[in-house]
Amino acid sequence: MIIEIRRYRLHPGKRETFIQFFEQVNRPALRDAGMLVFGPMRDLEDPDVVHWMRAFCNAIRPRTHQGRIL
Repeated sequence: MIIEIRRYRLHPGKRETFIQFFEQVNRPALRDAGMLVFGPMRDLEDPDVVHWMRAFCNAIRPRTHQGRIL
């Protein structure tokens, strides 16, 4: 299994907007692509940072669109 830890620095004051988008759009798309999704997790020290993780079996090739991994 491959686990990827991601850290996003967002524009000031946009964290809650990003989290709402992530929950409604990004998480379902990643799950549909066969990934497990953990997060988003709010950084306790920086109000403009979000962490999240995704995991997928190394036997599964990530789904692509126009040459980009989704």
